[in-house]
Amino acid sequence: MDAHPTGILVVGNYCHDTLLASDGREHHVLGGSAAYIGSVLRALAIDFRVLAKVGADFRHVADAPAAPLVIESERTCAFVDDYRSGERHETCQARGPVITAAEVRGLGVRAKIAIACAVGGEVPAETLEALAQIADTVIADAQGILRLFKPDGGVSLQPLSQSGFSQSIARVQHLKASVDEARHLDRDVEGTLIVTDGSRGCTVSQGAASGRTSTHVEAFDAFERDATGAGDSFLAGYAIGLLRGHDPVRAARLGAFCGARAVEVVGVPRFSHEALAQLDSL
Repeated sequence: MDAHPTGILVVGNYCHDTLLASDGREHHVLGGSAAYIGSVLRALAIDFRVLAKVGADFRHVADAPAAPLVIESERTCAFVDDYRSGERHETCQARGPVITAAEVRGLGVRAKIAIACAVGGEVPAETLEALAQIADTVIADAQGILRLFKPDGGVSLQPLSQSGFSQSIARVQHLKASVDEARHLDRDVEGTLIVTDGSRGCTVSQGAASGRTSTHVEAFDAFERDATGAGDSFLAGYAIGLLRGHDPVRAARLGAFCGARAVEVVGVPRFSHEALAQLDSL
């Protein structure tokens, strides 16, 4: 293992995202939770690494926050996010390569924080277990655990008990879930659970299953242009807070700020000097 551990290790694939905006415009951008999280970490000069895979067709090399592994025989994960009705309708066109436990161990690093952020099911339970072996703290996004992919490209959610992660979820100290995803957590989750609810903020639940305490964290005002990646950017800010030694509630406030800034641009987030200064004051 490295003598000096990596601050944050991000594990999840990059994607080709097609965004069908409510104004009728079509955008082809770099996507994937790892891309959004990595972009926030890069903008804030955080020590991080990304383990992401793409196919030979990957077309966003210049925009990627860190170089991915290219698998010649695979297609890059691809999604269409359709906002034309006012709500997000997601279709998966390609799921991309799986990231294996051996590849995690093969990095030869020790991480202070590891973030499991699959979008196409590319981080299976055994890979999550491997992250727990090389990181002091593991954060996971529930979408990578609960998503169910249909043959026609439809994306739905399945109960945690049916996901294949029922045992390995115990290795996760911090789990982020949307309100809808939280409804599919059909068994108690130990550690810290952060349930995000868009402009209504988030709830941070801590403690043992028999006696949890919940704290609401308000969202920050934002001029929304593209909601894609808001939860990913929240997760990046939350991880930064933990890395700085903040408690989960204060870390969630940093997450809320990063999520708000992310929706103000189309594609991966960018931060102005003013935004960076404000984040440091939170």
